[in-house]
Amino acid sequence: MKQNYFTTIYLFLLLVFLGMPAVKAQETFLVGAAKVSIDPDSTVFSVPLAGYGAPRDGRFSIEWKLKQDLNEINLVAAAGKKLYAVNAAHELLVANGTQQTAKWKKAGTAKGITAITGTNTKLYALQNNNVVALDLTKKTGWKKIGIADNANTLTVLNGKLYAANIANELLQGNIGRAGIKWKTIGKANNIVSLVNDGSKIYGVDANDTLYSVKPGSGKGWLKIGTYNATTYDIKIKQLLVFNKRLYALNDKEQLFMANHSTDNTLSARALAIKSKNKTVIIVTLDLTGFDYSLGKDIKDIIYKKRMIPQSAIIINGSHTHFAPVTQWFPTFGDHGQVPDSIYFNNILKRGIVKAIEGALDHMEASTIYFGRGSTNIGHNRSSADGETPYDGTLDVLKFENNRHQVSNLLFLTGCHPVFKNDGAEGVTVSANYPGVSRNMLEEKTGSKTALFVQGCAGDINPRDDSHQKTGTDLGNDVLKVLNGDMPQIKGDISYTMDTLNIPTHPWSKEKVTELRTQAVKEPGNVYAEKDVRWANLMLGYYQHNSVPQIMPVYVQTITIGNWKLVGLSREVVTEYGPAIRAVWPDKYVSVAGYCNDVPSYLPIGRHINAQTYEGYDSFFWNAQPSLFPVDIFDTVMAGIIKIKNR
Repeated sequence: MKQNYFTTIYLFLLLVFLGMPAVKAQETFLVGAAKVSIDPDSTVFSVPLAGYGAPRDGRFSIEWKLKQDLNEINLVAAAGKKLYAVNAAHELLVANGTQQTAKWKKAGTAKGITAITGTNTKLYALQNNNVVALDLTKKTGWKKIGIADNANTLTVLNGKLYAANIANELLQGNIGRAGIKWKTIGKANNIVSLVNDGSKIYGVDANDTLYSVKPGSGKGWLKIGTYNATTYDIKIKQLLVFNKRLYALNDKEQLFMANHSTDNTLSARALAIKSKNKTVIIVTLDLTGFDYSLGKDIKDIIYKKRMIPQSAIIINGSHTHFAPVTQWFPTFGDHGQVPDSIYFNNILKRGIVKAIEGALDHMEASTIYFGRGSTNIGHNRSSADGETPYDGTLDVLKFENNRHQVSNLLFLTGCHPVFKNDGAEGVTVSANYPGVSRNMLEEKTGSKTALFVQGCAGDINPRDDSHQKTGTDLGNDVLKVLNGDMPQIKGDISYTMDTLNIPTHPWSKEKVTELRTQAVKEPGNVYAEKDVRWANLMLGYYQHNSVPQIMPVYVQTITIGNWKLVGLSREVVTEYGPAIRAVWPDKYVSVAGYCNDVPSYLPIGRHINAQTYEGYDSFFWNAQPSLFPVDIFDTVMAGIIKIKNR
């Protein structure tokens, strides 16, 4: 009897349960994010800032901070962990360099010494056109080891002496029993003081311009800093390298330490999203631009480490004009043509990989929401009215963990981070307005990581000169979206990577030669010099029958359910955003430029016909083999529609 009773109850409950409408569980993804600083550190003395071909002298990150008044000290050198100096009384002084403030004591005499340098165990000096040495391990005095060959400064690197002489020659000296055998290895660039960091030689000229050169590289002096009356406002008498940092003694006998002028906002940020067996990664970088090779290297590393396909990783640059040079710019001034190798390899590349792996290693169940609003932080710099067209669309993704906390944010709109380019701000390393927005949103929402994705900003500049105001205005616009209706993102993950090969239409060799002939008549004109370099590049192509035949435009898509991110390479102008969103009317579509490769602008016919910067002159600045054809917009859109329909 009991058994029949319980059986009846069981069947009843089962029927009730089966008859109830199904309650769908909230769809979640695994999401992780991480951010890593890519600010230059003290291992790099100074880096050129990208984004502008002007001023002609360049913009550099170095700034000088007063370390100590040296009071009548004329010369300073490092030897091991100690500092040695020569004072006005011709005394040799020594101090423990590990102390915050050097406390000097007499260590010998230094009569007639006009330049000094050191190794771990020896000091070398110039004295009356002789090179003398002092063995710090023995109680002996200065010893002549050779003739100075009219040198006015010297340094010692890898057992060899390097000197600049009054004939403006850079000399390399081999020390032997019979003296010093000097040979000329290049021009001295009017250097008045030489030092080295164990790899490169650094020098400063009488105009306080800093240079570096790597002996044996086959390359000449490269400018790394220049007097600008703000962050670099000292007159340098002598350089010093100690504990892998650069110092300078000025004409007032004060010791300064080199730092980077920075607001410490540059970062590589990564967002990893996983569903079932597929993972996609969105990387955002505070860089002006980067070559395809950087993205490929990063994607190859991640594939080897984590087996995530290259097409599942999209890399976007914010295009801040206040980040180090990180790509090949052969038509810019010499100082802005190539990245600093130490910064590029040791800080940037490692930082990107670290951010991606950090995102993958800290994933948690999350719900994703999408919201769309608008912002009015920009205006169209290339149009007749300075206003239209301007796509002020603002897309926001919110990521909530299982505790209903906002864990991460992603927001996208299109506007150049370009102001201000004067005073101290113009030479300060900065993420510009995106950094202001990110910090504000993380503080106000509790988000661990906020990512800014640059949209179609090619011809859009900020309305306001203040990046603080622009960033705050954008942050407030994002908060409005977060406080509004945000539908949940649901569905599977997919991704694609395609290349649209646009045929080039290069100028004839004769036309290139004519441009060069006119441009060489204007030495000192930064724009004419750019034309000369571009013409030289093109004539080199013609000489070797290697003029590029295509200019690729990369199109990548990341799809997460009913949200799709479409990323285009190059500096994409504003018209592409609305047009691409219309291709997928059934989805939330966000459109980004500056993805995977930033070699030039991606204009439309309007820019090309009017020869605006975006459609004409920028192609020379960016060392492109030709302009895009007038129908480039139709060609790109046809390619995107083909991607959709395949």
